[in-house]
This record gives sequence, structure tokens and C-alpha cells, in this order.
Amino acid sequence: MAYKVRYTNEVLADLEEVTEYADSHFPGGAEQFSPGLLDQIEVLAAYPRIGALHFARSNARKLHYSPFVIYYRIVEPQQRIDILHISHGSRRPLNL
Repeated sequence: MAYKVRYTNEVLADLEEVTEYADSHFPGGAEQFSPGLLDQIEVLAAYPRIGALHFARSNARKLHYSPFVIYYRIVEPQQRIDILHISHGSRRPLNL
């Protein structure tokens, strides 16, 4: 059974930042990059444990979509994936 993917308001702001980054660093390629990122997130609905456990907390996970890292949490009782944050991989890891 597929999990529901939920985006927080913070992640929506992150997605806007990612799109701006892609526009400035990959002219003409942003139209392909951003949908690819969203497709990668949607894979979590079918395979929620595909990401590695995040070292800071055992209930947070991370999934790489180069050059970005998608941080998320599995909420088992509701069969939901909460996308917590998206950041550039060169940034310091989050303490979620």
C-alpha cells in the first residue's frame, strides 16, 4: 500500500530555492531537474525506507538527489511520509 507524501510549508520554500538554484546553475535544464526531484520524492510513497537513517535522529531519514538531500520522516500509523527539508548536499547536515 502506498504512503501519502506530505510537504511542509518549509519544504515548499525549499523547493522554490532549489528551482532558483537550478535556474541559475543549469540554464535550460531546470525544467527537467525540478520535476525529477519531485519524482524522486514520490518514489518514497512506494518505498519509504529507501533513504538512509539520518545520524541525528533515528526516525528521520535522508535521500540524495544530487546535489540535494531530501530529509523526511515516516509516520507509520497514518502511512504518511513527511518531507521535512531539502538542502544542498554541500551544506552542513541538519540536526532534525
